[in-house]
Amino acid sequence: MAISDVDILHALSPAAATARSCLVSCAAMGDDNAIRLLLALDEAELKRNRNSAPKTDDTESDADREFFTQAVMALGSVQWVKHIAVNKLFDALKMNTFVDLACGYTQRGIEFSTKQRCRYFGIDLPVVIDTMLPALSKVMSAFYLENKIFYRTADVTDYNALRRLIHGREQLFITTEGLMMYLTDPEVLTVMENIRKLLREFGGVWVTPDTQCKRWNEIVSQRVFSGMGENSLDRLNEVTDLDNSNVYNNRFTRLQGKELYDFFDERGLVLKKTNVGKLIKGVKLPDENLRSMYDEADILIISSKERVEISILSNPRSEFEIYTNRVGERLIFKIVGRLDAITSPELLEEYVKFTSVGQPWALTIDMEDCSYISSAGLRVLHMIYRGLPDRLGFKIENLHPKLVEIFRVTGYDKMLLYNNDED
Repeated sequence: MAISDVDILHALSPAAATARSCLVSCAAMGDDNAIRLLLALDEAELKRNRNSAPKTDDTESDADREFFTQAVMALGSVQWVKHIAVNKLFDALKMNTFVDLACGYTQRGIEFSTKQRCRYFGIDLPVVIDTMLPALSKVMSAFYLENKIFYRTADVTDYNALRRLIHGREQLFITTEGLMMYLTDPEVLTVMENIRKLLREFGGVWVTPDTQCKRWNEIVSQRVFSGMGENSLDRLNEVTDLDNSNVYNNRFTRLQGKELYDFFDERGLVLKKTNVGKLIKGVKLPDENLRSMYDEADILIISSKERVEISILSNPRSEFEIYTNRVGERLIFKIVGRLDAITSPELLEEYVKFTSVGQPWALTIDMEDCSYISSAGLRVLHMIYRGLPDRLGFKIENLHPKLVEIFRVTGYDKMLLYNNDED
């Protein structure tokens, strides 16, 4: 089975469509910096993500297109309010270093170029950053991009990669907006631990509205679409992630009340909350009737229980290698290091290279020296598995028990490891 560019994009970054829609939403709200960035982004590059976004087809009516436009605008207002609230909190805390994990196509870099004594780190996968940098160079000077606005590539599950990107000794304001709901439970724990390590070394806070996003979207959806016919909410689910079983399906986004506080406490983190309504007081909303919703909503402010100075020298570079062998009709890939959103394209490229000269009938993935696998790595393995003419020929060997648990929790064991048992 052929593997398309859209398949690859979804495997590496299922939030890619969300990443672009957030920028479109802010532009639709009249945000000048979002409009500037949107106009500067290269249309050919954005086409990749537009193909992965919810869309109507050529057979749909004007009414269907209008419905989709209203859905984007209504839910887009939530994205815009989140963006504004987080910026307001950064200013209120009087901090200087902003670390935007899984930043997406954000205009924050442009906004921060005018802030005195502030640095901005926008961190995301290459599929996002490689598109952003050429566009940003059109709307801000090279001085800012070299000295205070840093867009860099890293997988958020890789602590060593994150740590190498951050320089200076100031306290960090770390934010995740629209990231945590896309992670599996093992990835949630890994990202929490990575952020805890950064806060433990640098000090500062981790700020996120991600526990509130589903509730906000549902309230807005009910308000805007409940009067548009009995099937309107079902139609809305078709063009959003509200009813996607793979989104909002982890403990971070499900837990509430004391369970949520205990969840952070058990991981060496202190949880506090701040009211969204207070942060956006005086900000004109697209729909003022929704202000009461934000008055009842909170953003999480998380800090480390302890602060310890850690040397960058203690964080070795994450290495990745693929060693290839072929025995008869069986192709063997031995993976060394982390298989994540940054490295898994190399595995896919290696597989495509061999299939271009003849389809192998059997494939073994030797993971004895694989230290970690993210959901992106799992999705790439699944893509390769589906591409084999005989899936019974797919085999994973020497999998460490801690990685077996990741396969089990995410449900990929049923296809990928069950097949291994049958071989």
